[in-house]
Amino acid sequence: FGAVLDATLDRLAEVVLLLSILVLYASARVVTQTVVASLALLGSLLVSYIRAKAEAVGLECQVGLFTRSERVVVLALGLLLSQFANALLIALAIIVVFSFITITQRLLYVWRQTKN
Repeated sequence: FGAVLDATLDRLAEVVLLLSILVLYASARVVTQTVVASLALLGSLLVSYIRAKAEAVGLECQVGLFTRSERVVVLALGLLLSQFANALLIALAIIVVFSFITITQRLLYVWRQTKN
């Protein structure tokens, strides 16, 4: 139970933070930042979901370039440096790009496991 609770709280914390950034951008009506924040939220959820789903059906899925710890570090740096021009937007864009690379890596890895 502890492992499940820990993973759940980790995802919840990440979602709350990204959702807060998304709401901030949406309320300021800045379209580009809102879209990037939305994609970062989607990418973060999908990276975790694919691993959880694969493991639920009995497959290993610990591959991927950009896991939760990397996303948290990049987001923290973006927030810490947010007083500088577009640091948060750049951090979110990095999360988007590398999350979708990781999604592709995980899907291909799971697909290869099911081909055997």
